[in-house]
Amino acid sequence: MKSRIVVGLFALIILLCGTGEASVDISFPNLTPQIIPFGSSGSYDVNVTNNTGVTWTDFHLTEWIAPGQGGLQSVDYSGEGSANFYVEIFPTYATDHVDFTGLDVISGEVLSFTLAFNFGLFSAGGEGLQFLPTTDGGGDGGTSVPEPTTMLLLGSGLVGLVGYGRRRFKK
Repeated sequence: MKSRIVVGLFALIILLCGTGEASVDISFPNLTPQIIPFGSSGSYDVNVTNNTGVTWTDFHLTEWIAPGQGGLQSVDYSGEGSANFYVEIFPTYATDHVDFTGLDVISGEVLSFTLAFNFGLFSAGGEGLQFLPTTDGGGDGGTSVPEPTTMLLLGSGLVGLVGYGRRRFKK
């Protein structure tokens, strides 16, 4: 009798946790991050469409969740480049990260992968998974070039220091 109760409770827990498989399709019209909630445990086939007009070289996922509440467990990716999954734990929260690097996802193409989540029994799920495509390895999109005024200011400052040093050295 006890074993039937235990089996029944276990089945109820699985039913309430909502484990299973689902498909998620996301489209990016620009490079603005998007936050997508994943509220239940299970496996999700994720298809991300690049409609930005630029080629993605990297793609980053980040999830914030309370420590001990589960979260992202694994990523399955077999495309171009590589996927690196890691977790950072802080005193009041944890972050799960997936960094896809070495990509060449041109506009109109789809990046596909599978994410597996396992949330704690009393967890309401994560805050959501932030999706962020980048075009240059995660930077700001360009190379820093000094302005002519900045160079003029730096040069005049150096000339002033040299003049001050020479004057002081003569005395």
